[in-house]
Amino acid sequence: MSVSVFALGSLPDIAGLRRLHGLPAALSDSEVAEFAFQRRRAEAGHDLLAPHACAFAAFAVARIDTEGRFSLQAASHAELADEAALIGACLAALAHDSAPLAWSEHEASLANLRLRALQAGLVAAPGWLRLTGGAFIGHHLAAPSDAPDLSAMARLCGLPLATGFDAGQLWRRTLAGDAGAAREDVMLRAVVTCVLALRHAVLQGECSPALQARAHTDLRAWLAHRDEPALAAFGAAWGG
Repeated sequence: MSVSVFALGSLPDIAGLRRLHGLPAALSDSEVAEFAFQRRRAEAGHDLLAPHACAFAAFAVARIDTEGRFSLQAASHAELADEAALIGACLAALAHDSAPLAWSEHEASLANLRLRALQAGLVAAPGWLRLTGGAFIGHHLAAPSDAPDLSAMARLCGLPLATGFDAGQLWRRTLAGDAGAAREDVMLRAVVTCVLALRHAVLQGECSPALQARAHTDLRAWLAHRDEPALAAFGAAWGG
């Protein structure tokens, strides 16, 4: 058995929000985002922006092969020429995965990806149908409305996440000039999803505990060589 999981990331679409609401150029990017957050709080009671108000910012694909070896591919808006190129790179990364998994629709951000692909005029590419089909681990365990979010389930399973994945904090880091924030965020989410996917595969009888143990060992070795703060901290704290 092999496992392939992915996580997608987004950030406020500042240019799109300016066009959509006719906002003056004098407003800073921070002020445009806060305008959108406040509208969202008034409409929905939280500041998670609707998919059409977000730009695709990063992806990560984590894999465990049949020998328990871990690997990860990732890219972000800071590394590629434009959003269409980032979407294309994401699809190419998943082109050979027959059934890529995500924890939930929220973690996968598939609605955002579909809307951004439409705006970019993307031509159908290998991996598109498999990716947009949506296979969600959390939905196998509970109804979509009742399934816990990724960070909550990770902490309940004993994984060392001190806090949840905070979209507002990610935006503030990006705004402050942290070009690697979106990439680091999706990488950690993909790692956590991979650990939970392995546990689910053992539960389903699709993966042996011995293979799970080998995968954990390889993943810890991979984490030990990361210099991203969140990944390094997770690896140092993870005792299994």
